[in-house]
Amino acid sequence: MISALEDPNDIIQQKNRETLLSLAPTITYLAVLMLAGMVGNTIVFLVYYRRFKPSVIRTYILAMSVCDFFINIFSTPMQIVEIVFNATYYAGLVCKMSRTVTMFLVLLSAGILVAVSVDRQKTIRRLQVSFLYDGSVARRVVAICAVVAGCLALPYAFLTGRQTVPLSGTNVTGVMCSIADEYRASMFHTSYYAVVFVSYLVCVLVMSVSYCIIAHHLWKYRKETASLVRSERSQSNAHTEMTTPLTESTHSSDSAGQIKEVPWHTTLMLFVITVVFVSNYLPYQIVAYLDTVARPTARKVLGINVRYICLRSHYINSAINPLVYGFCSRRFRLECRHIICGRHTA
Repeated sequence: MISALEDPNDIIQQKNRETLLSLAPTITYLAVLMLAGMVGNTIVFLVYYRRFKPSVIRTYILAMSVCDFFINIFSTPMQIVEIVFNATYYAGLVCKMSRTVTMFLVLLSAGILVAVSVDRQKTIRRLQVSFLYDGSVARRVVAICAVVAGCLALPYAFLTGRQTVPLSGTNVTGVMCSIADEYRASMFHTSYYAVVFVSYLVCVLVMSVSYCIIAHHLWKYRKETASLVRSERSQSNAHTEMTTPLTESTHSSDSAGQIKEVPWHTTLMLFVITVVFVSNYLPYQIVAYLDTVARPTARKVLGINVRYICLRSHYINSAINPLVYGFCSRRFRLECRHIICGRHTA
């Protein structure tokens, strides 16, 4: 039991240290993500910038790697700082800046993924190849995504700041970086999270519809390709069964009977990245909403580390995206080997 005669500053520092020790797993989690993301996204940017030809998808991937890199060198360390000073975070302006920049980067990544899904849908439907590059269009889309993300993130600068929290077992209060005291129970706070959550649902809906259309067209293209190949082999009296090799693309026939390439491997890679983003962002949305409407209940049900990690679940994307590129793209793996080891690809 803490004596009432103790210095309040000593009590706050003691509680700060206790919370810091209990949150060691969360700090370790964030540190691992930060280091992995910094290295991985640096490699992604170098590989796509130096080894891949200009294309719309290359522009989007470079933009995403830049977002992820800044999350790892700025946002994730600031999250660790918030935990270290969990009851003594007196820098309200720094809190506003770090939280707003983080929200902007996450929203920008979501916007780029929506743009990617729409671009993939158009590419597959029109049988365009991704290297038919219009740099101004791709850069304009990224700029529009940045403006929209900025508009959605700006209110967060007013919401966040210093929040006073009572320290359990004491009669003193600490200060943390979170929703500012004046907005904790306000309609502005609830409305803002509702807008962000609806925006998240809209993004998921657009991406889901786009990839459903893509899946339908790829299935149709494979049927047409199989039919065309069987017809050609029948005419040449070939009796071998058709097989589809595992390459970076599959093929489809156009109205003239010519076979065109469909970049299904690239589409699959971007689809996996989208699924990873949606999956990792969902725990944050759920726990953030519960914190808004029923914080005491959420804190009782969830352990302190589970709650903290869920509120930072979207940081996984910035570290895992390079692994997705490497897993889904053989060419990316070869180009990484070339840059890292100095070996020439075949």
